[in-house]
Amino acid sequence: MPFVHRKTLAPSTLSFKWLTDVYGFHGRAVYPLQRLKSDLSLEKFPLRRYISVVYHIFPNTLVSFQPFHALVTHFVPLAPDLTSAIVSILARKEDPQEFAPMVDKDIEFVAKGLLEDFTTTEKIQEGFTSGPVDFIAGNFEGQIERFHKSLEKSQ
Repeated sequence: MPFVHRKTLAPSTLSFKWLTDVYGFHGRAVYPLQRLKSDLSLEKFPLRRYISVVYHIFPNTLVSFQPFHALVTHFVPLAPDLTSAIVSILARKEDPQEFAPMVDKDIEFVAKGLLEDFTTTEKIQEGFTSGPVDFIAGNFEGQIERFHKSLEKSQ
């Protein structure tokens, strides 16, 4: 089970069923959610309500399609130890009217995951200030490794 999101995102995803694709410097990760198991024939909802899809647009933008909203996160480096994250939340016009509680729950769910990511990233960055280190990302963080390799190639 993923370490960073052990109590938040991990219980809602189908472990070890993730798909990642690489498009040059860009990437995509698809995460099926546990609730898909209750509607494998997709009778209740279309597939988009049962998966999370995250696109990484190199170098600093993530576009995340969640079941009931989308999120665009743009990272702006301000200094070696300071980055601004601009987050935009988008919902389909009909969703807040028809699925208001699910939209709110969806946004809160992803916000908890982002907070964990930001907190973890800050701690990792603090560790880097002690000097050069070998960094090993977890099994599910292949996009981090690809990002750093793409960054090296792009310079």
